[in-house]
Amino acid sequence: MTVRRVALLTAGGFAPCLSSAVGGLIQRYTEIAPDIEIIAYQYGYHGLLTGNYVVVGEEARRSAHILSRFGGSPIGNSRVKLTNAKN
Repeated sequence: MTVRRVALLTAGGFAPCLSSAVGGLIQRYTEIAPDIEIIAYQYGYHGLLTGNYVVVGEEARRSAHILSRFGGSPIGNSRVKLTNAKN
């Protein structure tokens, strides 16, 4: 099976390293597999459960290195747990 899409999701409390981690993943996937579509679920599991995501486009891929300058998460967090959600 060939991977065609990678999804990013951040969850839990705020952490200074999340922005760097998201940027690093975008950079690495762009470097090793530029044809893979990268999507980012907004606001953690809430975005996953509601289908709220953004596609990481070419401009965002080129600018991903900038994210290491910032804390928090550029795609948003939530503390929603999958076990708390109704079917």
